[in-house]
Amino acid sequence: MWRSKWNININKKQQHYISLKQFTSDNGLKPTRDIQSKPTYFHTDGKATSQIDYILSNNDILLSTSIYCQDPVNTSTHVPVKACTNVYLKINKNSKFKANSVAYKLIWEEMDKDIYINEIDKHLQYLPSVETTIDDKMCHGNSTQSYQTSSTIKNYQTKWTKRKASPDVKRLMGISKNKHRLWNDTERPRDDHPLFKDKKEVKRNLRKQQRKETALEKEQFIQKLEENPNDQIFHQLIRSNRSETSKSATDFLKMGEEEAIFKKEQCELLAKYFEDLAQPKDNVDFNNEKLLNCKKRCKIIKKIAKASSDTEVTITKEDIRKAINQLKVKKAADDYDLESEHLKHSGESLLEILQETFNQILLEEKVPSTFKTGTVSPILKKGKTFYSMR
Repeated sequence: MWRSKWNININKKQQHYISLKQFTSDNGLKPTRDIQSKPTYFHTDGKATSQIDYILSNNDILLSTSIYCQDPVNTSTHVPVKACTNVYLKINKNSKFKANSVAYKLIWEEMDKDIYINEIDKHLQYLPSVETTIDDKMCHGNSTQSYQTSSTIKNYQTKWTKRKASPDVKRLMGISKNKHRLWNDTERPRDDHPLFKDKKEVKRNLRKQQRKETALEKEQFIQKLEENPNDQIFHQLIRSNRSETSKSATDFLKMGEEEAIFKKEQCELLAKYFEDLAQPKDNVDFNNEKLLNCKKRCKIIKKIAKASSDTEVTITKEDIRKAINQLKVKKAADDYDLESEHLKHSGESLLEILQETFNQILLEEKVPSTFKTGTVSPILKKGKTFYSMR
C-alpha cells in the first residue's frame, strides 16, 4: 500500500521517490483499475479530502479492491482500503489436542466466614497428637486447610478481557453514531451544513476524550509506580514496553560480547542472562576462615543458651495474631495452595494450633521441611544494612 498522492509524488525528484518509481517499474506495479475514485483521507477541519491511499499490484494476485466508508466512531483521518487476493494459504493444524490451562481465583469477599471457620475447627480435631513429629503435623495441617478452601470459598475462572470504554467515551460514541446517521440520511452534505458541522464537532470531542483518558491513565500508572512500587506493577511496565504496539522498545541490547537488535534476539539474550544468573557459583574471594569461626561461635552461643534458664522463649497467641495481621492480601499462593487469607479468616482455633506448633519447633530446635519449599532472600532498601533488619 502506498500512502501518498500517487500521481503527484511519484514524479518528485527526491531520492526516495526515484527509488520507488524504479521499483514499481521493474515489478510492473500500478494502482488497481477497479479501485473507486473515493476519498481515503479526511482532514480534521472537515473541508479537505483526498484519495491518498492506494494498493499497487501487477494484477497477478489481486481479485478486487475497495474503499471503506467513514465510520461514526472512527476517529482516524484515514479510512481502510481493502484488497482480496486469489492466493490461499494452507493452515497447519496441530493434530495433538492441547488442554487449555485454566486459572482460578478465590473470591474471599463473598465467602461465608462462619461456615469456613466451622469447617476448619471440624478438621483441626483430627490433627496428630503432641508426640507426633513437627514435620508430620505440618504436612497434615497444610493439606487440611487447603482442602477446605475448595469446598467453602467461591472461585471463578479468570479470563483475558479487552480494554473497556469509559462511560464518557460510550456516551460520546452514541452521540457520534446518531449525528453520523442523520448526516448520512441527508445525502452527506458538506461545507457549512449544520449536520456536517455537528458530526465533525462530536467526533472531535470523542477523539479529545479518548486522548485525555489515555494520558490520565498513563499519569496515574506512573504515580502508582512511584508511590507503591511492587512486582505486579513492575511486570506490567515490562510487558507494556515489550509489547508489539509499544513505542519504547529497546533498539539495541549488549551483554558482554553479544549484541541483539531484533526483539526475538533480545529475549533470547535476556533469558540466557537470567539463566546464568540463577545458577549458584563459587565466590573466589570467599573468606572460608571467617565461615568456620562463625560456626564455632554459633555452637558456643547454643550451649550458653541451653545452660541459661533466662533465655527460654515462648510464643503467645497474640504474637501469632499480630504476625498474621501484618500479612499482605491478594498475593500468590504457596506450594500448598495456601494464601494469607486462609490464616486471616481461620479463627481462634487455628491460633492455638499454631502456638503449639511453633513452641514445639523451638523445643525440638528443628525447622520443618515444609518451611523450606522456597528460597527467601531479603532485598534491602537503600541505606539499610542486613544487621539493622534483624
